Amino acid sequence: LYVDVKSHKNAAEVPQVKIFRYFGSINFATAASFKKEIVQNFQVTANSRNLIIDLSAVPHIDMRGCRSLLEIKNEMKSLGVKFYLASASDCVYESLMKASQLLEVTFECFPSVHDAVLYTQKIK
Repeated sequence: LYVDVKSHKNAAEVPQVKIFRYFGSINFATAASFKKEIVQNFQVTANSRNLIIDLSAVPHIDMRGCRSLLEIKNEMKSLGVKFYLASASDCVYESLMKASQLLEVTFECFPSVHDAVLYTQKIK
């Protein structure tokens, strides 16, 4: 349902939603570059935008990676952007839930990108 609009000429963006798909592990070695890539690719143009991180191509995340997600979540919140995670594999989801308890934070996770998009459309 959701493809890169730069690669598919007939694709259109979902209004007020940016979807970021990351390929690779998010860990102590990659956390800084992961965060930098999001900041470079996601430009906030208005309050009430939504950022969905598609984790379908992330095979592993460690505690440093979870902290990086928390930092991004907090930065987005300060800009008025809602932050969601989607399509995490079972092991990535489990790591996120464990990190949520340790960091005392709630990550809003959806089973698919489409579920996350539908949610953003309902909470207007």
